[in-house]
Amino acid sequence: MKLRALLPVLVLASAGLAVPAEAADPPPEVTWPTISAINPDSSSYAFTVTDSGPGTLKAEWQGARQSVAQNGEHTMVFDTDGSGVITILRCSTETDCVSTGVQSPTIAVRRSLGVATANVDPLVRPGVPLTAELRITPAESTSVELTWHVAAPGTPQTDVASGSQTVTTDGDGRVSFPYTVPAATASGSYQLIVDATADVTDFGVLSGSSPARPFTIDADSPVPTLTVGATSFFPQPDGYRDTLDVTYGSDEAVSATLDVLNSSSAVVRTLMSGQLSAGASFTTVWNGRNTAGTVVPAGTYRVRIVVVDLTGNSTTLTRSVTVSDKKLVTKTYTRKFRAADTLIYKSVGSCSTLKKPSSHRWAGSLGLYSQTKCTKAAQSGVLTQHGIYIPKSVVNRYPSLQVTAYGGGSTTKTTKLKYLVMGYYKPTTGFAARVQFGAKVANHPGRKVAAGAYVFDKTTRPYVVWSAGLTDGSRYDLKSFTVKVSYVGLG
Repeated sequence: MKLRALLPVLVLASAGLAVPAEAADPPPEVTWPTISAINPDSSSYAFTVTDSGPGTLKAEWQGARQSVAQNGEHTMVFDTDGSGVITILRCSTETDCVSTGVQSPTIAVRRSLGVATANVDPLVRPGVPLTAELRITPAESTSVELTWHVAAPGTPQTDVASGSQTVTTDGDGRVSFPYTVPAATASGSYQLIVDATADVTDFGVLSGSSPARPFTIDADSPVPTLTVGATSFFPQPDGYRDTLDVTYGSDEAVSATLDVLNSSSAVVRTLMSGQLSAGASFTTVWNGRNTAGTVVPAGTYRVRIVVVDLTGNSTTLTRSVTVSDKKLVTKTYTRKFRAADTLIYKSVGSCSTLKKPSSHRWAGSLGLYSQTKCTKAAQSGVLTQHGIYIPKSVVNRYPSLQVTAYGGGSTTKTTKLKYLVMGYYKPTTGFAARVQFGAKVANHPGRKVAAGAYVFDKTTRPYVVWSAGLTDGSRYDLKSFTVKVSYVGLG
């Protein structure tokens, strides 16, 4: 029976074919060391093998295999750190192996520390104290010497900051440590690397370095925008510049506070407090009231925006504005002018005369004399146009206008016809509001009109124009004009 059992094996061997290993083969005898932890850089792990089985033997650790003599002592080569067992395999070829069922006791292999960083802020401001967390294995509840480096990526590595300290890990090998990036460090991408060294029980002195942990330094302050709609406003409920528009924003995402400060730098009103998105523009309105809802006293105030970015960089920007306690009121402008001083245009027929001064010899007076040279009707007219500048209304409103002429018929006794026609000019339709004065020397009031239709250039430099004229041989002396105009202004 034994010969029959060997016959297939002999046939396969004579054909040059390998004989696969079988788990049924007797296992080798292995004597394992008593140590359960090893640092391959400072000690060795050797075991003794006695084996009479077929094929060859291999020892497997963490997926890596190495050949083992079937009889004798073998010193294990550990390519990787870890915790586990060594398994003895029986092989019929280099790759065709099966477990013999022989394993070492569980052992831990360490030639270096495992160093991992955590909770590294991804975006930081230079000059601010920072904290990161480490987990170091196997260094639980152990004193560890740390050296940290902050460097710009690249080769060779150039440190912008570094430091050393001694820390003690907790029962899980965790520890926090402080580090700082110098305030002068420029914005950009950087990385944190930590080197650790510890005298670890069972392994001796081990060292290790963490993988480079990238982060970004933001040293640049945000750039806010702040504009006010006017340099002054009038918070009275009369419809004229009662409120102030305030427009603000930032070039990056920030938290922002928009305040109004008085001359003592005390905050009288907070207009906005919250988050601003990058590049957006916002507008709010200040009604001139403080937090209590009361109109603030007249004076100079500052609108201030303070923006703080995600890393704590901040910028402050202010704009000044004057708060006035004035409000819209109707004012009256009354001025007396010598007639000649208001003359802006004249038209005198060839039969007539315009004299200065008049026959009454009043200073600055005008004498309008028709038909002093001939009696042709077409050449008998005398026309003067007069004008003055008036105060500007802040809202372009002029309730009334009246011009009063002082004068009367000339002193010429041979002239019986003595009258004068006066009226005002409209920018759109010309002469209007006609009135005729008699010969008596006195104040002769013109028509009182709603001035809005008679004011030229309201938005720039407003003025009014009127005219005086006669014909048919009339002769009249003008001493002065009194102009009375009401307008809406601030008071």
